[in-house]
Amino acid sequence: MNVTPHAVPRTEATIRLWTLVAGVALAAGGWWLRTPSVGYLAFTVTATVATLGIVLLWGRGARRWAIASAAALGAFAVVATSSQRDLTRIDRDWPAYRALVIERGRAEFRRAIAQSLTDLQAKAEHALDAPANPQEAFALFRSSTARTPEQGIVLYDHGLPFAWGGRLVVPPDSARGAIGALHTPFYTVLYAVKSRGSRSAVATAVAYAEPPGDQLVSAIGNRIAREQGLHAFEVSPHATGVRTDAFVVLSPNRIDTLLIAHAVAPGEEEARLSTLVRVRVTGAVILAIAFVFFLVALWRRQRSLLGRLIPLAVAFGLLALIPLNSFSGSGVLFDPTVYYAEVGGPFTASIGALGAAATIVLLALLLLLRRGLRLSRRWIAVPVAVAILAASPPILRALGAGVSPPPGGVATQLWLGWEIALFLAAASLFVGVAAMGSAAFGPRRGLPPWLAPVLATVAAAIAPAVLHAPGTWPTWYRVFWMAVIATLALTRSHRRLVLVAGAVAALVATTLTWGAGVRGRAQLADRDVAGLASVDPDIVKVLQRLASDLRTRPASRTEAELAKQYMRSDLVGSGYPVDLMSWTPQGLPTAEVTLDQLTPPVRSVGEVASNARATGATQLQSVLGVPGIFVVLAVPHADGSVTSVVVAPRTRLIATDPFAPLLGLEDRETGEPPYSVALVDEQPGDTTATTGTRWYRDENEMHGDHTVRTSLGPMRAHIEIELRSLGILLQRGALAVMLDLVLLFALWLIAALPDGRVLKRLRVGVRRWGTSYRSRLTVVLFAFFVIPALAFALWSYERLRTEDRQSRDLVLREALRGISTDEEARRGASLVGHTDIPLLLYRNGELSGASQPLFDALAPMGAYLPPSAYSTLTAGREVYASLVQRVAGEPALFGYRLSMRGSGEQYVIGAPARGTEAMLDQRRRDLAVLVACATVLGALAALALSRIASRSLAEP
Repeated sequence: MNVTPHAVPRTEATIRLWTLVAGVALAAGGWWLRTPSVGYLAFTVTATVATLGIVLLWGRGARRWAIASAAALGAFAVVATSSQRDLTRIDRDWPAYRALVIERGRAEFRRAIAQSLTDLQAKAEHALDAPANPQEAFALFRSSTARTPEQGIVLYDHGLPFAWGGRLVVPPDSARGAIGALHTPFYTVLYAVKSRGSRSAVATAVAYAEPPGDQLVSAIGNRIAREQGLHAFEVSPHATGVRTDAFVVLSPNRIDTLLIAHAVAPGEEEARLSTLVRVRVTGAVILAIAFVFFLVALWRRQRSLLGRLIPLAVAFGLLALIPLNSFSGSGVLFDPTVYYAEVGGPFTASIGALGAAATIVLLALLLLLRRGLRLSRRWIAVPVAVAILAASPPILRALGAGVSPPPGGVATQLWLGWEIALFLAAASLFVGVAAMGSAAFGPRRGLPPWLAPVLATVAAAIAPAVLHAPGTWPTWYRVFWMAVIATLALTRSHRRLVLVAGAVAALVATTLTWGAGVRGRAQLADRDVAGLASVDPDIVKVLQRLASDLRTRPASRTEAELAKQYMRSDLVGSGYPVDLMSWTPQGLPTAEVTLDQLTPPVRSVGEVASNARATGATQLQSVLGVPGIFVVLAVPHADGSVTSVVVAPRTRLIATDPFAPLLGLEDRETGEPPYSVALVDEQPGDTTATTGTRWYRDENEMHGDHTVRTSLGPMRAHIEIELRSLGILLQRGALAVMLDLVLLFALWLIAALPDGRVLKRLRVGVRRWGTSYRSRLTVVLFAFFVIPALAFALWSYERLRTEDRQSRDLVLREALRGISTDEEARRGASLVGHTDIPLLLYRNGELSGASQPLFDALAPMGAYLPPSAYSTLTAGREVYASLVQRVAGEPALFGYRLSMRGSGEQYVIGAPARGTEAMLDQRRRDLAVLVACATVLGALAALALSRIASRSLAEP
């Protein structure tokens, strides 16, 4: 082929130059994310432009991945430039930037309200043409509000609700006029009314939702506040008490006032931090995409080992530069509260950081092993292997010490995150040990490859039996593991050496994760019972700030107002059980909101409230109660009333409210309970330690005793940590080991793909297997075994879910049956005392009361019966209906029972079901693990047996 003078040569020098410049651009982008400044941004943009210019020198067809990488870097530069402009405005002229954000929020809020009212008028007019069949009308309203989650429609016929749909949080029967706004303690709702004959339709839209209502429904103002960078809006129906910089939202006739709102801008530091977090998350994702393209472009072009290791070095540098803690709010992978080890600095600051760093090192080792270790002297491998062998135990212990179970429990994904990250780290060490050992001994000398995995299996299997309370290993057991690792170093060279090292690493990681989890649970329990005798200084500061806020606001009279005060405070998300109470000038409680199932020391709280009323000064005292020391805040108001706030110790002795998530409040339980604790009276002769906790082990449980001082005298806090039986632990460990080996195979495949030989062998093998009688017979026999096993596994899982729902539904049905008498139906919402389940009373499908006022004010299930339940109950076929609804993004089971007054008027009493019990959850998880383990092992056995059978049947 003739090369024209204008053709651009595709030289190795061009590729090396592009590698250097693209690597610099990636590093500069990571540095800008770490320390945003104009200088770093200019350097990043310059390197990005140079990257795109150099890649154009490549030949056609070979540069598409490089161009994709340069394009991603360009996108990063655009995002960084926009964010740098905002950061510069915040730093140099914060008042002007704040005013700009507020003005944009005001304009967008007004525009969205006007657009929503226009839409509501059209939908209300259209609703009047709904079919006469209620089922068809329900379907019509459901479809018309499907794309607008903040809207709802209700159609009245002769003054009674006929059909409804969408999100209705307030019964709109109190609407006055054709257009307006309804205001409740938690919601501001727009409405538009249309009438024709005996029909009237009301279309509504939630204009703004106060916390915790913003967790339950979508609202126009909350969405705009997030998009425009505002902290919130303060919405009021009138100008009384509203700030002077509030703005008025008028109705379409420009005469009537719909609402008055105030745009609350964030503080300067909050605005800067939110901008940084947003750009760091977005920028890190874009840089990751650019790096993937960079890696593929180089690995497709580079044949040398150094050329393939360079991208991994760039990835390691990016990992050190990018502040991964910005991702801490998006999941447990980058949350330092559940994993942090100091041994590796930024590379061990979270599960994600450790896993990414270990993956890079392991990929580099696999690339090195595929090229073969060529040592000038075989003896050089000996000191290297000894060094890695000596460093492995302390490194793994330090990494395991970073495991920190959260107080809410360990979810399955968190445990797997720990285990996989530790496996990748252990595999990096053990592959290096095995490689050095095999290089020293060669293929003929050394121990057989099967010995190390067998010894590691024995060590992992006996781990649950030898663990001492509260989570320590005996010295001989640690020595045994060191001997296992030494056995791996003495293993002779073998083509499956990576698999051998990976199996040992998987067993080590599973054992290490389990032991660290048990130790972390014991530490949590220690902190729990020790905290009963002390007051957290941070909670005192939070209550002082709350007292300042309460003094500037009117006294709360209702449960809804008390809940709003709580949601405005820093107590939200702290994990402390809280009780808020409003006291009259005569010293009588008028309203109370109790979060979590605590029993506050009412007499002591009343005395503190009386002192605050008598002195006119805020009182902040600690009082002794059960189960320990409570902190009481009492704030007097000008009219003589008092608001008290009681903060209980953060302990599992106080159970969480199972229905709090239905109110948009945070659920403290996130996984399997890490331990259980109970208070018992001390008996003569008890040997409970006066300081600290006395730990001991009893078969599959660890127990601890701690003396606690309460208002009833000294009591013993008894802790139990369940270790589970050996069979269950072995099943879970086996699944984790198999998952680790699959992950190791995937990494080996990634390291092998650039050579092209694997793909060629795979294509040849597929063609050969496709025409082979034995391979087709193997597939048929394997499918014969596996398909029924998979079907059984899916059936078992679905059966578990069905049984769980049926059991909760049965409990709920019996609870509603016990209260659905005529007398109780007459009393309507006054059903408190019959059950701790919140009860809802519906009249003509409309919510008319609740046993807990917050459920009435927040209407987490909506202000109307679900159409499916309404249709079932009013059709006359059933007196009970249940369905699963999504509340605050999570599924929840609700039951509804038809009741009738003596006059013949029908009511519906509804209630949510409790979440599944911890014991039932545990049994269901155990059965699911058993089914999964049996399915996987059965599939492997079926594959082996099918190969044997096909080999025999394929003989002539």
